[in-house]
Formats: sequence, structure tokens, C-alpha cells
Amino acid sequence: MNISIISGSARANNNTIRVGYALKKSFEQAGHQSTLIDFMQYDIPLINQGDLFPESLSNFQQTLVSVTRDADLCIIITPEYN
Repeated sequence: MNISIISGSARANNNTIRVGYALKKSFEQAGHQSTLIDFMQYDIPLINQGDLFPESLSNFQQTLVSVTRDADLCIIITPEYN
């Protein structure tokens, strides 16, 4: 199975990336292929901050699109803020 894991926090020293690495290691030990996306490098414009054009995606955007498109399972890890 091809699994994509998205660490949804862009903060430095976040816990979601640690959980992502643990999941990746666990899935790979079970014989699955997994890819971890770290949102520390994100460059996706938010509402009214710009557009995305398929012919001119950044490396991060291309990786995010291809990894999620090819995945059989996509896990998104989001932080909880109090």
C-alpha cells in the first residue's frame, strides 16, 4: 500500500512531524511504501493571497500533488491549539 503522511504544522519543532516520522517508520516496517510531507516548507497561497497554476508549481506544490494523487491512503496530522 502507498501511504502519504502530511504533517500539517508549519511551526518549528512541532510535534506533528515527530508523529509523522513514527507513522512512516511503522508503515515501512509493515512493508508499506510511505511518504512524509513536512508543511514547514509550504508555499501554498491562502485565500486572496494569489493563485496556483499547474504549469508553474513550486517543488513543494508538485510533491504535494503527486504524493497525494498516487496514495492509496492519505493521513493528515494536524496540531491542536488551545
